[in-house]
Amino acid sequence: MKIFDFYHKKKALSWLIIVITSIIEPTLLILWIPLITYALVKKKDLFISKIDKKYNNKEWDKKMKNLDKNWDVKLKKIEKDWKKNPKKALLLMAGVFVGIIFIYEFIIYATAKNYNKLSYIEYDCSTKKTTLFRSLDKDKMKMYNSVETDQFPGKVTRTTQQIIDWKGNKISVELLPSARNAFYPHEPYFKNDKFYQQGLKAFGGDWFSTDCKIIEQR
Repeated sequence: MKIFDFYHKKKALSWLIIVITSIIEPTLLILWIPLITYALVKKKDLFISKIDKKYNNKEWDKKMKNLDKNWDVKLKKIEKDWKKNPKKALLLMAGVFVGIIFIYEFIIYATAKNYNKLSYIEYDCSTKKTTLFRSLDKDKMKMYNSVETDQFPGKVTRTTQQIIDWKGNKISVELLPSARNAFYPHEPYFKNDKFYQQGLKAFGGDWFSTDCKIIEQR
């Protein structure tokens, strides 16, 4: 086809046309899918052929064998050192464990939801037995709850709570008047689209979370 011949002769111009036309009219991207697929397949074949040429030879095999031998020697040496001094192994394991925790915390922090970008959020926090909607208004610093339970179908209870703090990765809410006692010492909060609450102190006071789904946000 002429379009593929044109692509072979002028690749840079072809990609420029694809990008510009797709920005002007995104639906035109559908027309370019066959050409893009063709280009990616050719690129993949070229990349694989280069790898095959580079690594499918005797010199590469020799390098890999030497590398395996070196690692075997190093691992045996490490094994002997650990047997003589087990503390080294324990320290290494502790370091790896701390490193994993650090990486995990970094990923969680980096991917945390940024609530500062929003001024209004409506959540559906319903469970199997309860229909629960929570609306958060940053301007009024209020959270409005609408609750209906299986125990009392058709009866909707509406309550309002003060939003204490609207941070980048966390929205803290004050306790309801009925819960402001020693049994509920800590305020609930939203984080990463989950609503965290503390259980009754008499039952251990453990924290639990409810998955919430955003219905509306702006």
